[in-house]
Amino acid sequence: VHSLDDAVRDYTALGFTVVPGGEHAGGLSHNALVSFADGSYLELIAFKGGGVPEDHLFYRPGNPEGLVTYALLPDDIERTVSEARLRGLDMGAPRPGGRERPDGTRIEWKIAEPPSRDLPFLCWDVTPRDLRVPGGSATVHLNGATGLADLVVSVGNLGTSEARYEALLGEPPLDDPASDQPGCAAFRLGESAVLLTPATAESGREGPWMLSVMCEPPVPFSVTDLALTHGVRLSFVMSPLPVNSVEAEYDFVGALRCRQCGETGAYRVIEQMLLDEPGEMPEDHLMVQCERCGYEGAAAFDISSFYGR
Repeated sequence: VHSLDDAVRDYTALGFTVVPGGEHAGGLSHNALVSFADGSYLELIAFKGGGVPEDHLFYRPGNPEGLVTYALLPDDIERTVSEARLRGLDMGAPRPGGRERPDGTRIEWKIAEPPSRDLPFLCWDVTPRDLRVPGGSATVHLNGATGLADLVVSVGNLGTSEARYEALLGEPPLDDPASDQPGCAAFRLGESAVLLTPATAESGREGPWMLSVMCEPPVPFSVTDLALTHGVRLSFVMSPLPVNSVEAEYDFVGALRCRQCGETGAYRVIEQMLLDEPGEMPEDHLMVQCERCGYEGAAAFDISSFYGR
């Protein structure tokens, strides 16, 4: 981002809990973090002096705001790099990094850079991870965010990028990526997924392009204001909640607390949508609105236990 203060203000307005990170070694940049309950996090980072140096991993022509790259956490960075190289991927050698927190605590890590923009870099903690990535109350968000669902990465050549990811991860892509995403490849990373998709005029350059955040209901489907997200195409998704009746759906909605005003029991259902795609789990989606403040959202339910009866 161009201004860390502005990004912290805007992501807070989006309902995220944003925690100050500190200044990186060398004083070139400073950051703030949005931590999730699943252990992942978003890093808001701004470089001092007007832009990212051209020799930096995060540099992109024109210095745009938005998703620039992402990192994976290896169990052992030396071994992971060595194994990737044996599989033909020229990952950079691990090198040290660090920053100082606002409270003066020194944090250290090692990173390994990828050979191309479609791949993530590796980041491995030298000091305890909980010093670098805040937990506890920092992972509780007003918008209900609990973790990262998936990341869409734009690639120049799908076959080439598939081979690179296989070499890095030591695993092939999923046999059946999202059915509505033909011509793509998906890789599972814990509870999240990375979806490789051929670059288009809209997505442009290679690299991370769209991000989906897992949330508790009710949530908006997406954030369309790229000025508010600082260039990040951000959407919210949720796992359908299993229920045994339509009445249970309405009872659940009736007990929810509004994400905006905090009122409990103020939601009313304004639309009910049945999703019944061949070969897919049947779902009920209830669009809801708070009678106090007007906030709208949605709750998704797995109705396979009783649908058809």
